[in-house]
Amino acid sequence: KKKKKKKKKKKKKKKKKKKKKKKKKKKKKKKKKKNKKKKKKKKKKKKKILSGERC
Repeated sequence: KKKKKKKKKKKKKKKKKKKKKKKKKKKKKKKKKKNKKKKKKKKKKKKKILSGERC
């Protein structure tokens, strides 16, 4: 009599559900533009004076 081979049952792997991370919305700070313009003008004047002294 031939012995019947027992078939091994394959175990199914359970898939883990990934948790979605909630993105936090960053609040944008409003910058004052008026002050920036004044600072840039002052810097330009200084550069002109320096170039004049070199010549």
